[in-house]
Formats: sequence, structure tokens, C-alpha cells
Amino acid sequence: MRIFLCSTLLLFSFISRSSIVSGVAKDYTGEKIRLVLYTDQFCRQPIFVSEQIIAEDGTFKFDYNINSTQLAALKIKEYRSNFYLAPNAEYKIELNRFDPKSAPPLSKDKYLPAKLIEMDKDHINEAIGVLNVQLDSFEQKNYLAFLKKKAKPLVEDFIDDLKSNNLYSSNSFYKSYVDAVCGSLLYKAKFTDLEVYSSSLDKSIEYQNIAYVNLVNDFYHKWFYRYNLTTESDSIAQFIKHGELDKINTLLAENDFLVNDTLREIVIAKELFRLAVNDKKTDAVAVDKMLSKLVEGGITKENQQIASYYLTRLRKLGIGAEAPAFTFENENGNLVSLKDFRGKYVYLDFWATWCKPCLKSMQVMKQLYPKYKDNVEFISINIDERKKRFDRYLESNTYPWVMLYAGNNEQLKADYDIALIPLYYLIDPNGKLIQSPAFSPGGGIERTFKQLFETNTREEIKIWDWNFDPKNKGK
Repeated sequence: MRIFLCSTLLLFSFISRSSIVSGVAKDYTGEKIRLVLYTDQFCRQPIFVSEQIIAEDGTFKFDYNINSTQLAALKIKEYRSNFYLAPNAEYKIELNRFDPKSAPPLSKDKYLPAKLIEMDKDHINEAIGVLNVQLDSFEQKNYLAFLKKKAKPLVEDFIDDLKSNNLYSSNSFYKSYVDAVCGSLLYKAKFTDLEVYSSSLDKSIEYQNIAYVNLVNDFYHKWFYRYNLTTESDSIAQFIKHGELDKINTLLAENDFLVNDTLREIVIAKELFRLAVNDKKTDAVAVDKMLSKLVEGGITKENQQIASYYLTRLRKLGIGAEAPAFTFENENGNLVSLKDFRGKYVYLDFWATWCKPCLKSMQVMKQLYPKYKDNVEFISINIDERKKRFDRYLESNTYPWVMLYAGNNEQLKADYDIALIPLYYLIDPNGKLIQSPAFSPGGGIERTFKQLFETNTREEIKIWDWNFDPKNKGK
């Protein structure tokens, strides 16, 4: 199944046209509803265009400017509904209650059931929906043919059928979407790189076309590995080591599939980030410097945003990085901030009442707390959707350390990459991360504490990359 991810074209007021999105969400009266756009489909960074309170009768309405067909989303709490929007069009949408059984509690993809009552004249949502159903059915039906590399004639016939749709010749967005889908089929069916490139990639960059972006991600995935058996392999490694971005760019420009300098810059940014994260031989500091150059001097604004996204991901939650700030209420309703604990180590724990491993680990924390409370501040942050569950749980379960309630705080989840719980981080007295993520209460964190606080230990510290000597942390 294909999940549509929200995106948008950047808004240019001098050519934009007003479109209207209205609707009803009777299950969420009094809640905030937001219109969400995104910078591009490569990094998918959100832009919150507007928000309002859903009226007592469940209605809402947004009026905004748009210059080309795009994907956008309406968000209520952490739920969203995605749909395509066209310029100078009016949309009416019925949003229904989110079904908790449709997605795991920490899933980033929590979709509101939606029905489009009014839409643009070309019915882009229906057309792409039908296309994707056809595509899924075709790939499933011909799975063995793809596996045995015998799908080429089937793919050619299917592509002819897709392009026979009248909308292919009349709607530029639909045509670009179909062309990218066809390129992906050629790629999966093992057509030559030249055939794939010529059909769908030898064109201007389509930052907002999710099908095009998916094709770029597939076609250029691990592109630097293609140089492994050539003399250029050592050159790329040396260029990365010395932060020589210009030389990498010049070398890749010789490749027939990277003659487009804008596309080449995107591939370089993606590959540098991939190597910095996954290849221990790659100097992350050198990659940081090169991505910084792209942030400042990228060919397009979108390329600068993409480089900035990868740079942020590279730096985020890394050893020595500043632990993201937060302020939440404790069980007594008092506000508590991370900065309140400067000067002391902090062992951060994210949990929920429905998470059995979390509750078991907290029992282990009860054994650790008396031993290390003088040196370490234990903080457990609850992310239950309903505060009543948090309160009710603490009525019958007592913990001697700091307990905070965050609920469905999207910023916190993004800041600390909370996708699975229990999740732990260890923060030094200066607010810097020194284990990210940290060991669990029963999975090695006590060994870390002993290395930090028992100065007579002879065990060599190899648990993480130190940015300081813990025995001389006061100097």
C-alpha cells in the first residue's frame, strides 16, 4: 500500500491563486485544526500555514494561495488527512474520528478517515488514487515476473495503458506523476540505467512530486558504492576526508546520469549523510563542514533546505550535542524544566502506562536510584495520551524520582526521536548528551554509572566516544 506523504510547492505570491479548503469535523469541535504544507518531498519538513479552532457545529475553513497542484494535510492533534490540492479550486472535506486500532500509539502515520465532498475539476485525488490501486495490483499480480527478471514486456504494456488516460495529456501534474511512476517500474523491471534515466530523470527537478522523489531515492541509492571498484573510489574517500566538496562535485559531474548540477548536489548531500551515519570510516566532522557549505551555497533554495535537513539530522542527538530543552508538569502540577538540573547528570526515561517493558524497567530503576541519586537525577517522562491514566497509575505506584507528564507532545517526540519506548538518554552536568540513546536500567546503565563515579575502577571506558574525561569533569 502507498501512503501519501504531505508536501507542497513553495508559495510565490506573484503567480499564486487562491484556493479554499473547508469542511466538517464534528468529532473534534473545539480542537485546533492546522493546514500543513512542506518545504519539499526530499526532507518533508513541515510548514504550518494556518490554524483555527473547529467551530461548535464542527466546521472549519482555510483560504490560501497556491501556484501549482500539491499535496497538503489537515492536522488535528497528531492525526492528519492528506489530499492533493489544485490552484483556484474549492475543496470540502468531511473528517471523521481517528481509529486507535489503525496505527500503533507512537506511529507518525495516524490518518483521519476523510471524504472529499467537493474537489478540483480534474479530480486529481481520485485519478492518483485509482493509479496507485492499479499499480499495487499490477506489481502484486506480476511479482514472480519481477523476481525472475521477466517483467519487461508486461511493464511496457502497463505503461502504455497508464499514458492512455486523457488526464495524462491535459494535466501537467498528473503527467509528471505518471512519468515518475513509469520510471520506477522500469527500474524495478531491470531496464538499463540509461532507459530509466532518459524516461523520467532527464528533466528539471520536481521537488514536490512524491513519485519523482521516490524514483530519485531508489535510482541514486548508495551511488558512491558504484565507484568502489574504480580508481575514483580512493579519490572520493580522500575528498570526503579533507572536506573537498568541489572536487567531489567535479568528479561526479563526469557521470552521464549526474550532468544536472542541481540533481547532482542533492545526490551528494544524501550520500554524504548516509556515509556519515552508516560508515565508521567516514569522518562525520568533515561531512558536517561540507553540508554546511551546501546550506550556505546550494544551487537552489530547496537544495539548501535539503542540506540543512541532513546537517540537522547529523548533529541531532549526537554525542556532545545539547540535549533538547523541555518543560512539563510533575504529578503535583508544578512546572519542571531540564535546565533545572544543570550541574548534575540526568538519566532520562520515556514511558507510558500501556508499555509493559517500561513498567518493568522502572522497577529496576528503583534499585538503582538509592545507589546513584547523589550523582544522577532520574527523570521519567510519561507520554500517555490521557493524563488521567498517568494520574491514576501514580495513585497506586510510587517512585522517588522526578515524574513528568508530556502527553502527545509532538515537539518532544521529534526532539528525542521517540518512535519506540522505553527510551533512555544520559546527559552530563553541562546539558550535553553522553549516551544517545543510553543503556536501559537492566541493560548496562549501572556499568556506565560505575565508570563515571567509582574513580577506583580500572575498566577502560569504551561505551561511547568521550568528549571529556569524567574524572576531571570539574576542571
